[in-house]
Amino acid sequence: MEEVIAKIIEIEERAREIVKDAENSKNSLDDELAKETERLRRDIAERAEKKNETLREYEDGEADKKIEQINAEASRVMEKLEAKFSENRDKWVKDIFDSVTR
Repeated sequence: MEEVIAKIIEIEERAREIVKDAENSKNSLDDELAKETERLRRDIAERAEKKNETLREYEDGEADKKIEQINAEASRVMEKLEAKFSENRDKWVKDIFDSVTR
């Protein structure tokens, strides 16, 4: 009988050790999971920031191209207006003078 009780006590102590080991393993896994989750969050945030920067650079480049196109078109229009003014200045002055003096 004493052997049976001693065996039961031994089995119970072993079971407690197994439970304790399982709890320690669970705590270690929880810590590892938290660290891995944080690493993944940082990695995703870094990749998102890199993509945003790439997109920003692309959009800035496209905006610069558009500004250059607008400026070039404005220059062409100004040149045409100046040429038209130079070509018609004397006629317009005469027309204005004639309309005022009539």
